[in-house]
Amino acid sequence: MKVMTFLRSSLLAAAASAALCLAPPTQAGTLIATGYQVPGPLDFNINSPVRTGSVNAGAFAGTFDAVPIVFWCIQLNEYFSFGTTYNNYTSTLQNIPYFDKLGQLYNEAYAGATNNVTNSAAFQLAVWNIVYDSDSTVDSGLFSATGNTLADTNAINQANTWLAALSGFPDNFDTFWLRSDATTCPAGAQCENNQDFVTGVKTSRFDAPEPTPLLLIGAALVAMMVATRRREGKTQA
Repeated sequence: MKVMTFLRSSLLAAAASAALCLAPPTQAGTLIATGYQVPGPLDFNINSPVRTGSVNAGAFAGTFDAVPIVFWCIQLNEYFSFGTTYNNYTSTLQNIPYFDKLGQLYNEAYAGATNNVTNSAAFQLAVWNIVYDSDSTVDSGLFSATGNTLADTNAINQANTWLAALSGFPDNFDTFWLRSDATTCPAGAQCENNQDFVTGVKTSRFDAPEPTPLLLIGAALVAMMVATRRREGKTQA
């Protein structure tokens, strides 16, 4: 019986180790921004803790390790260039407070955020508001924006609508921090610290998933433990 108990403990430990090995690692990779994802951008006058003045707002298209992505700026005080190959970026799945809220923004707005330049700019304004402010409007507060055209006004109104609709429920997106870090840059590559970005990947956490090998292993372990206990009970009787 001691042997069977040890075997059960060993199998459970192995299953737990396998689960930990499936956790996504931090990746170092190459980022290229090819341009704006939709024609644009829109121009706004902004106030924030790190920058005031005129800024462009809109989604970017590009690749991370040759995989096409759509992404938005996080910072207002860093820069980058279209068409430049940056080898010093890491992609990290984030779980800090404002990334949780960015996940909610993706869940609420991403379906329409890449449809046109107004929505693309609105999503960027909402991202900056989440990063630099704690309210639900870009009209006032630590981060605020004003525009000069009807498209600018529509983008501000859309950003406010999305921000007001955010909830604390789990989101359907994993949000990734694309971080420029000079310490990861190989010799001879583009090594200055540049703009950080956010991108999102839709998950299926609320769908009924296909059984995974790890789940099947867990089910087999449970069945083994039940069968063993039944045999032990018969032996003691």
